[in-house]
Amino acid sequence: MTVVPATADGRSVSVSLTGKGQAVTGQVENAMRTWVTIISRGVRQADLDTVDVVFDQFYLNAQDYFISKEE
Repeated sequence: MTVVPATADGRSVSVSLTGKGQAVTGQVENAMRTWVTIISRGVRQADLDTVDVVFDQFYLNAQDYFISKEE
């Protein structure tokens, strides 16, 4: 992994995976999909869709909150 500070804004960084790190990303994705399948067993797709909408709104609310604190 390489970490490079942003030149225009010292608050952010750019992170790149090495070849070895990139090679395991597929394994991580598969593990996450398997886990989601396990924990969502018996939950209707409509309910999962609702959860997605709710968590998207949580994220937007948090993002708006922190952006307003920067101003």
